[in-house]
Amino acid sequence: MLGLVFSTWEKYLAGHFDAAVLQAYREALAGQVEARPLAGRVFADDAFMYGLQVVSQRTGIHQQRLLRQFGHYFITNGLTRHHCAFLLSQTSCARDLVLLMRDAHIQMAKGPDGLTPPVFNYTYLSEDHSRSKILFRYDSPRALCGWFWGAVEGAAERFKEKVYVKELSCVTRGAPHCYFEVQFQARTAERSRKTPEQRARWEAQQRLAMLVKTVLPEHEGEGMTLFELQGKLNTLNASSQPVRLGQLLEVLQMLQHAGLLASNANQPGDSLETRRYWQVPAAMGQR
Repeated sequence: MLGLVFSTWEKYLAGHFDAAVLQAYREALAGQVEARPLAGRVFADDAFMYGLQVVSQRTGIHQQRLLRQFGHYFITNGLTRHHCAFLLSQTSCARDLVLLMRDAHIQMAKGPDGLTPPVFNYTYLSEDHSRSKILFRYDSPRALCGWFWGAVEGAAERFKEKVYVKELSCVTRGAPHCYFEVQFQARTAERSRKTPEQRARWEAQQRLAMLVKTVLPEHEGEGMTLFELQGKLNTLNASSQPVRLGQLLEVLQMLQHAGLLASNANQPGDSLETRRYWQVPAAMGQR
């Protein structure tokens, strides 16, 4: 499971409970997950599940309720907004964001770190062109269905929309799959709230991301370090402003959280100077 999940989970715990809950969680996971985990690292799924159990016991809140609250928080908090900016920038409504999450999960599973994000399938139930009513089948051996429910609600809040979620069946109650009937109610389109400066920065970031995807090799053995990539980009962009390391690292992190790039960051002896990056092949049918 991505370190982004763990770092966001710690933020959620710190903001919703007293300090003793976060301390008990950290003590329970000592040796498995470092305090203040880095977003780009990968940790064992079992560590998160055990931490969830500890928090549930400490607070008296059912695990699925915690997951639903956290799923909502995960979509709306600033840390996710920063690291997942490449994905979030491609959507303009809650429905499209939820469907893009599915694409991102499939893509991340193709990387070298053994990630197994939950996959969900869907069927449109709307009889009109809006495709606003959808039946989701959510498959997760870890029973993280509450997280999905909360993420749908968080996506609606992000775009100031309404959403109605009806749980039809759940694996935690003995069903073979979790089914959700979801009705999205999108707002009338409005102008972007970005200032001209924000839009200019966003467009420059998107251009750099596209260029990085073009330059990076497709095989791990040919991966490039941060400094090699910076040199290559500055050679190609000789007539433009030089690419700064901080700017490039931010873009690399965003592309990794979209499942489009891989690195050896989780290998022994990793350092920023020696870490190598390469492209992850696009999953069949991905955009």
